[in-house]
Amino acid sequence: MAKRGVGTIPLGKTRGVHLLAASLPEQGVVLAQMRVEEKSHAITHAPHILRQVDLRGVVGSSDAMFDQRALSIQIVQAKGDSLWTVKDNQEG
Repeated sequence: MAKRGVGTIPLGKTRGVHLLAASLPEQGVVLAQMRVEEKSHAITHAPHILRQVDLRGVVGSSDAMFDQRALSIQIVQAKGDSLWTVKDNQEG
């Protein structure tokens, strides 16, 4: 399962609607989705998306922005696992 911020920008426009979704990209299925006002606010909405999905036995991955301790704790408490993408700017 993936958590990711996605957006829609109409042809000829520079701004679109920002969406946060939990999906199964391999199957092309969106499990839960919500509109967020700004892309930077997606992280505050992620716990709401996670509560809408059965995470038992799921290994979740996401953009580095969502690699947050609180989100990982929420996933583990829901009997899932979280795979983190770690960038060079992270300590140890």
